[in-house]
Amino acid sequence: MIDFCMRGGRVEGAGKASGGRSWSLPARRLPSIGEVLSRASLRDRRLPEDLAEVADIIGASRLAALLATVVSPPLNRGTDITLYGERLRMLSLAFKYAESEDVPGDYAEFGVWRGRNVIEAWRISHKYGIRRRFWAYDSFEGLPELSERDEGGPFHTGHFAHGRNRFEARLHRARVPAADVIVVEGWFDKTLTDPSRPAPTSIALAWIDCDLYESTVSVLRYLTPRINPGSILMFDDWYTFRADPDKGEMRACEEWLAEHPGIRIIPWRPFHFAGQSFIVQRTGR
Repeated sequence: MIDFCMRGGRVEGAGKASGGRSWSLPARRLPSIGEVLSRASLRDRRLPEDLAEVADIIGASRLAALLATVVSPPLNRGTDITLYGERLRMLSLAFKYAESEDVPGDYAEFGVWRGRNVIEAWRISHKYGIRRRFWAYDSFEGLPELSERDEGGPFHTGHFAHGRNRFEARLHRARVPAADVIVVEGWFDKTLTDPSRPAPTSIALAWIDCDLYESTVSVLRYLTPRINPGSILMFDDWYTFRADPDKGEMRACEEWLAEHPGIRIIPWRPFHFAGQSFIVQRTGR
């Protein structure tokens, strides 16, 4: 339960989800923030840092409810806070499914950016008493150099750069214990093929947000010996590149399935404007 009120020109709140902590935000800023978010292009619909801090404390869905009461014009479905809400629902359903079907393994996220998904995944698992380890993979330098197969899309070299120290500071602010999240830093074509790096033996839930063809190829090869029947693959950018099957995550996945005929993926749930999840079926290794 989150309580909030207007006091002295500020929106103030506290509640169980914030660990009993209170927070405060200048009320005068909210209408202008809402206007900026609702009019921005899809590429620029990012949650401002001050609101991101509130989301870390009280959770994205509760922040969305708060903004709905004080922001004018209303936030549309393309803004970051509504996209967070759809990602949150996807994560919640995935964790519940994996638990109900007794799917073994950890949670692994490839491309963590600012850490919002990792935070919400950790919260969901603890809310429902689900004990899984969390793995966070990222270069923290943004996207690598784009190959020819990824040209003409919404991404560019260096896109989504966000330092590891800022990522870990955000987890700390959200009270996610550092020991609960294993961070693997570096480019996927290097870290995911390095046997000296720590690695999970089994993965039940994989959030694949690496955007590009080459990066997705590395991730799927890494997942091959680690996924099980019932494992859930969540591709955050499945329908980007105007859903061109010869680009991005779609192309990488098609080639991967052709290389591994014992693996099938069953379409499960779409999420936000570009995401698609699948449930794994496989025979043998």
